[in-house]
Amino acid sequence: MKKHLCNKILAALLVTTGLAAAQGYPPPPGFGTGMPMGTPGMGPAPTLPAVPQYPAYPAPGMDMTMGAPAATPGFQPMAAPMGGGGMMGGAPAGIGPSLLTYNYLEGQYRYNNPKGNDLDGSSGIGLALSAQLFQPLYIKGSFDWSSAGGGSTSKNGYDFSSISMGAGLYMPVTSNFHFTGEVGGTYAKLDASKDALSFSDGAVYVRPGVRFTPIDILELQAGVTVNSADTFDSKIIDVAAYMRVFSQLDVGLGADFGNESTSIKGGVRFRW
Repeated sequence: MKKHLCNKILAALLVTTGLAAAQGYPPPPGFGTGMPMGTPGMGPAPTLPAVPQYPAYPAPGMDMTMGAPAATPGFQPMAAPMGGGGMMGGAPAGIGPSLLTYNYLEGQYRYNNPKGNDLDGSSGIGLALSAQLFQPLYIKGSFDWSSAGGGSTSKNGYDFSSISMGAGLYMPVTSNFHFTGEVGGTYAKLDASKDALSFSDGAVYVRPGVRFTPIDILELQAGVTVNSADTFDSKIIDVAAYMRVFSQLDVGLGADFGNESTSIKGGVRFRW
């Protein structure tokens, strides 16, 4: 009887196996043999670690650098220089103060040509000193002297001298363009061999002007001086140009056009 029952179980297993094969599904290894199902001699199939999911944008509180190295403490990136450099009048690094400084000492050679027929042209020197007290206030003083025909002791000769002192304000419109305004007093004296031509006179003056540096090594100036003088120039239009030759030294050339005389001037200027 036991043998008959085993035959029935074996027949049922063969039928099941045949149906599975007919449907294209082979039985798993060990099916019907009493062995554990699965690949013989191998453990469970290996699994890959899960891929981490990152948000499209950093969540609140996350590091926005996304793992970039932290900045070195105390390190600051180099900033581009402002205003004062390049081709706009400011002095590039390492070449001294700007041409548009108000601290300078200037020495000139001057040739003065009076418009009247009574006096000949004269040659002489001019000195000017400017110092900035604080922005935008500066003070300025100047001295001019010239002589013609051997001076006042010779026939048809004369000596002319003038001194002025004033204060000024400047207004930078841009880094390379300034408006200036000066007010002060001036005193002039003419000693001539002909007493009728001699004079001494004092006056108050006002001078508005502009200073402009189209390139780093060149400055252009222009101004109009109006004063209360009766015996010498009461209105003067002046123009000048300065070129940098060293870090603090310039050469200059200019002219003054007054209602009584015309002057040509050239010299050097030291800045600090």
